[in-house]
Amino acid sequence: MKKQTKHTTKKWLAGMSAAAVTLSMFAASPLNQETANADPVADPQAVIKQLENEAWQARLFQLDDKILIGNSVVNVPASDKTEAIKVGDPMYLGGFSGLTHVEGDPANVFYTHTDRGPNGDIDAKACEGCKTFAVPTFSPQIVKVSLENGSIKVLDRIPLKLPNGAIDPITGTSNISGVSNFPDAKKTNDHLVGNGVADEVPVGSIEYNEDGTVKPGFTVLPNDPYALDLESITYDRSTDTFWMSEEYRPSIVQVKRDGTILQRIVPAGLKQKFIDANATAVPINESLPAVWSTRMPNRGIEGSSLTPDGKYLFAAIQSPMINPITANGKVNAASRAVRIIKLDVTQAVPTAVAEYVYVMDDVANVSNYISDMIAVDENHLIIDERDANYEFKKIFTADLTNATDFLGKLDNVGVVGEAAGSTLESAVVKGAVVDEHGQYTVTPVGGAVVSVMPIVKALKLDTKQFDYPNSKLEGIYMPNDHSILIANDNDFGVLDPDKIQMWMYTLSVPAESASTVASAGGTVSINTQNATGSTKDVQYTVNLQESAMLGTLLMKLPTGLTVSASDTVAFGGATARTVRASEIKENGAYLLLDGLTLQNGGSVTVTLKGKAASIDAAVLPDVQVDSDGPENGKSLSQTFALYSGSTGPYYPPVTTPDKPDKPDKPASMIDADQTGAVDADRLAASLAAFNEITISLAADTALLPAAGLTAAIQAGKSIHFVSPNGEYELPLAVLDAAQLAKTLGVNPDELTIKVTIAEASADIVRAAADLQGVSLASKPVEFNVQAFGKDGKTIDVPFGQAYVTRTIVLSGSIDPAHATGVMYDPETKTLKFVPTVFQTVAGQTTADIMRNGNSVYAVVTNNKSFADTASYWGKDDIALLADKLVIDGTSDGKFEPNRNVSRAEFAAMAVRALGLAASPSATDFSDVADAAWYAKEVGAAVNAGIITGYNDGTFRPNAQISREEIAVILVRALNYANVHLAVPANDQGAIIGAFKDAAKVGWSKPEIAAAVQAGLMKGYADGTVLPQGKATRGEAAAMIKRMLAKAHFINE
Repeated sequence: MKKQTKHTTKKWLAGMSAAAVTLSMFAASPLNQETANADPVADPQAVIKQLENEAWQARLFQLDDKILIGNSVVNVPASDKTEAIKVGDPMYLGGFSGLTHVEGDPANVFYTHTDRGPNGDIDAKACEGCKTFAVPTFSPQIVKVSLENGSIKVLDRIPLKLPNGAIDPITGTSNISGVSNFPDAKKTNDHLVGNGVADEVPVGSIEYNEDGTVKPGFTVLPNDPYALDLESITYDRSTDTFWMSEEYRPSIVQVKRDGTILQRIVPAGLKQKFIDANATAVPINESLPAVWSTRMPNRGIEGSSLTPDGKYLFAAIQSPMINPITANGKVNAASRAVRIIKLDVTQAVPTAVAEYVYVMDDVANVSNYISDMIAVDENHLIIDERDANYEFKKIFTADLTNATDFLGKLDNVGVVGEAAGSTLESAVVKGAVVDEHGQYTVTPVGGAVVSVMPIVKALKLDTKQFDYPNSKLEGIYMPNDHSILIANDNDFGVLDPDKIQMWMYTLSVPAESASTVASAGGTVSINTQNATGSTKDVQYTVNLQESAMLGTLLMKLPTGLTVSASDTVAFGGATARTVRASEIKENGAYLLLDGLTLQNGGSVTVTLKGKAASIDAAVLPDVQVDSDGPENGKSLSQTFALYSGSTGPYYPPVTTPDKPDKPDKPASMIDADQTGAVDADRLAASLAAFNEITISLAADTALLPAAGLTAAIQAGKSIHFVSPNGEYELPLAVLDAAQLAKTLGVNPDELTIKVTIAEASADIVRAAADLQGVSLASKPVEFNVQAFGKDGKTIDVPFGQAYVTRTIVLSGSIDPAHATGVMYDPETKTLKFVPTVFQTVAGQTTADIMRNGNSVYAVVTNNKSFADTASYWGKDDIALLADKLVIDGTSDGKFEPNRNVSRAEFAAMAVRALGLAASPSATDFSDVADAAWYAKEVGAAVNAGIITGYNDGTFRPNAQISREEIAVILVRALNYANVHLAVPANDQGAIIGAFKDAAKVGWSKPEIAAAVQAGLMKGYADGTVLPQGKATRGEAAAMIKRMLAKAHFINE
């Protein structure tokens, strides 16, 4: 057993939420791993604290979900690290590089990003300087993630896109690709000066011989001057934008939160290159010195960070530049000089104000790389430095106070054969002699000698002391004053076998103060499963009684039981995963789960598999939680108590003082036990006393005896169901007990209502999301209400027109304009819009999903744009409805807002907006074929009473719909949604009379008056309303959006 010694590091961030670090850390010693032993017998609590402190030193979060981004278009041979990839193989999300945090988000939510997409190497003999692009249309993207329960959860993916609807030449949409900007297979000096070092040649289809050589005739892809190979991200709160660096030119881009690229900062001399390529959609500013264009391919601006005041942006090249130019176009292997630029980004055009040199360590006679940085202030940085293997992964402090600013003095590009020491890169080399002050001497050709004092660096953290397992150490961010978060980049798994991970290192644990209080305790339930003659599975379910944010749960197992890597753990009802080796302590006697992030009432289920049947599993494990981890606002809780509702062969039901089996008086909150059972007498008493009661689910279901509901159904009361997976607001009026009992062939008193709130399969929902180009932002949850009789026969409970509210809790914040609740349609295997309103209270965001039916529901995010709506008056409404999956574009990436909309198209829009399930029509129309794409949408609209056909038995699906027909449909749709619009007949004339063409309003007068009064329909600039005018797709979208807002089906 080891014990962590008290850290000598001091606080870094002094209470600031952004990555602003106090200078006290620059005098602090490096974090070390020295620990001492504690006696588990003499002081068991000391052992618990030791294990907790050891876990906090290096906290692991891992992305276990596979998120499909496309299928490979190329073959990639196997390497000594990775398996071969074949054409058609699925490719999954990879990353991650940079890290940042946006103020206002929960403390466990961060923004990172991908790079250019999955790519592989080609033998230089076949194609010098070439790369295969497995998914050429992949769009580099910002990725919003949360860290919870030891896992990385992807909340949103935001592709980078061109402004004003410009079209990218590779993707055919406004989203950019990651394919090379300006490639050329020849790396000679002709391609260095002025235009910079060329990018790798992008290769599409390619075939290999049996010996691994490349067959002739491979395909070279077109280049994309807009493409980015992203490497870092930093948040600018003054403009609510991100600054991101990339490797191609190299360059820095400013990006809006929705992914729109606002500007690109490149080395001097490169702007004309973009103009010549007709790539002018993104403004180009030449704010970097020209010498920066001589970076090595795939080694551009790897790190960047904004100072806390938002004034200066620091950026670092990844490795030494090719300067002077060499005959073979390769860098001087002895160079250790890495340039760091300082830009004033508060100017109208970002301006370089200083340039410094950072000197790399020597590792195996090759230079290291810089991967990212944190700006402490304008004179101090934190820098991560790594090798290309698995040996060197360190964090340094960097003091610029006395470093030489050589901006404009050493930005010359040396030519082939130039003397050593003539450029910064050839002077700052391994073994170079420095003067008595530690300065390097640079003698530019034709210029004055410059003495250069490098940045002073000091080791802060050696991650290898904590067994950091990955080849790359990429993004870094400080979420608080005593922790540093690190992301690795696995290059989409093409060339790197590492898992996608983030590691949070605790540099110092804040001391407990007089105000520190103990974390709330909780309960543990015990059960056994899969019992055979000799073995059984022992299951412990821990329920929290307060929320945990990156907390720690420790379980000391009873004597005779141990935890192993074959056992499983599940958080909050999510799919179970295997226990990680890092979570097993003291040879399996302890289980330590770190990064615990659950709401009050959340659960952790540990299943110990195949244990000896003779073990007395009835002995309660010792469970304690530290709900805020190393923050020490809370300390360890007391040992959790046995849950009173626990069932199984070992413990009889236990009554605890704070949860009596039969309360003296009715309570507004009652519990369903592990089986879902609810006491009928208690249910009836509570409903008699309250108009709404809450039932807390211990598992996924609640079973309500109809005998306890009869009076409440007649009185129109409701029940609010709460579970770790979500919440359900059920108006009991939807339960027609008599009809349900009749259908099942039982007496009403023999009827049971089953309410299910269970986590659904994420795989099928994510597959649908990937195919539709949206990002899953919550776990999928099945919400279901059924009825069954004594014979077990079960039917779904119909809701009629009642929109029932379900609530899914999100792990981070979300932009309601780019998010929606969806239902999974098992017939079409697609996701469909469901009316959803998002709320954020006390930092917790929830999605209230409203629909009159059972299904699997989830929350997705989307970022859709159309090439032909950039200047259209209704572009925001169109974008909002497209992001919510209410409307679609055309096949060529356009929306065609000025094209007239057909009756079938508008019927489909209305059905989607109401969240109705497509269904065959109860009315047969002679011109609606069963196989028509719109047949079931028209059927659903007719069945709901919001649209009708004509007296001749036709529907006329392809006829252009008029504005008055739309007004009628919208009013009927709102009536269906229980929002009743009606204008008294005496007032209709005054409303219609405000339009010049009022006389043309006939049969639709009541509905047009109601639509105008409610703001659903507006007139034109010339004072007309054009009731018989044919509505355009853009107008239809605007009116649908207004209808949704009026119904409170979306955030207004």
